[in-house]
Formats: sequence, structure tokens, C-alpha cells
Amino acid sequence: MEKEKDSKGTASTNSQDQPLSLARPFKFYFKTKKQDRNTYVNELKPLGSFSTVEGFWSYYRHINRPDKLPDECDVYLFLENVQPMWEDEANEGGGQFMLRFKPPYAGKFWEDLLIGFIGEQCPESDCITGVVLSVRSPEIWIKIWIKRCTQDERDSIEAWLRSTFGLTEAAYIEYKPHRNTKQQHKTIGRSDEATKHRVISEK
Repeated sequence: MEKEKDSKGTASTNSQDQPLSLARPFKFYFKTKKQDRNTYVNELKPLGSFSTVEGFWSYYRHINRPDKLPDECDVYLFLENVQPMWEDEANEGGGQFMLRFKPPYAGKFWEDLLIGFIGEQCPESDCITGVVLSVRSPEIWIKIWIKRCTQDERDSIEAWLRSTFGLTEAAYIEYKPHRNTKQQHKTIGRSDEATKHRVISEK
């Protein structure tokens, strides 16, 4: 997706003031507090769908910046026809890339990722089903969900993430298959202590 921006960095329409259509429709969701799997669906609140650049900004500008969101909340942006659940057919056999950020620096990374996602800027954009921002004090997680894909496709997505975020090869990007994510939650205390040095503090 190519677009022009005004001096404030927002997308502008063409000379006929026609909406700038995206290649696919997307949907925002919001969830507060950590819930068990029995209540996850009930706690997942759709915010709305959009299929144009203007539609994206109409939702995004009303969502608080990551460092202003309450703890234990999640913001999701997924393809409209894909549920942000491991059990969704599009996510089965896939996984997620995960990065940790200090709250003051998460906003720019999150915005760049959202724009890159809806703009199909990743060479393997067909493999990405959604992105998630999770506030887990004292850190913020950004996660990129992908469907089942080849190792070459995964490597390409990781390379795109490094380019989008301006990260070097030394920066740590974790990857977890969805089937392992539940087990990871059980051991998160040990994982947090072992990976404190991997939190990204600035761009």
C-alpha cells in the first residue's frame, strides 16, 4: 500500500477524496485482565472492522498509546475473517513472534507494525494473520501471529520485523508455536528472569 501523508503523518486521500482501499479487511479487538480459556471468548471485545486507510486511523486514534493502557490488557488487530484464537483454522499449526519493550518506547514500534501489517509491506504478508499488543507490567509485549508456513517464510518475516523495527541481528526475537504458548505461560516467571536483558528499550 502506497500512501501520502500530511504534515501530521496521517494518511491523505487522493485528488478525488476517495477512500484509500486496503488489500484486505481487518478487525480490532480489545481484552482486559488475564482470563482462563473458558472466558477468553466472552472477554474479547470487537472494536470494529475497516477496509480503508481512513477506517484504520478512525479506530487507531481513539486507542490509548501503549504506555497509557491499563495493565493486563491486550489490543488485537487481525484479518477480519480470522479469530484471534489458536484454534482458528487460519492459526492452526502456526505460531507467534514475540518482542518485549519498555513502555515509553513501545508506541512507535507498535504503530510501525500496524501500518506495515495493513499495508502488506512484509514480503510474506499472506502468512501473517494478526498482531497483538499485551501490557504486562513492567513490560509491553508485541506479538505477530502467523499461520503454518515454511522455515524460509518464517525467516523472511523475521527479517522484515528487524527492518521495520530497525533492529540488528543481535536483538532477540522470540518465536513460539501456538501449541507451546500455553506451556510458556506456566513457566513465565522463570522466563522473565532469564530474558530481562532482551527487553528493547529504544529504537
